[in-house]
Amino acid sequence: EDSGCESSIPMLSQRAQAVAQDIVSNASARKDMLDVACPNWKENIAFALRQQDSSQIQEALRNVRESRNRMENTKKAILGAWERQDVALELFETALLASANRLKSENPRPMDEAEEKLVGGFLTQDNQVEDDEF
Repeated sequence: EDSGCESSIPMLSQRAQAVAQDIVSNASARKDMLDVACPNWKENIAFALRQQDSSQIQEALRNVRESRNRMENTKKAILGAWERQDVALELFETALLASANRLKSENPRPMDEAEEKLVGGFLTQDNQVEDDEF
């Protein structure tokens, strides 16, 4: 099977070539993501395997781990912001449904098209909200 990094692999030892091919093969399920995130990912694997200075390898490894930690922290912050926004929107939806239910009970006339769009079809038996819940 073509690993897609033969142009970089010849500069590697036979053992490093086998390792590179194994890494590329194992990453094939995530190839689409890798191609977008880092188009030269295969060459980067070969570059990493060509390194001979252990202190440079350790420094690069620290940098990668720091980047992953920053990404994880960013992911948590984004997810937290999304969850807070979702909670607020859910609360506002509940308040608007309660208001629509109240208006409907105070004014039992059929809603016109604009009112129906505003309520968005939420006035079902399951979505009725009692005023005393607030």
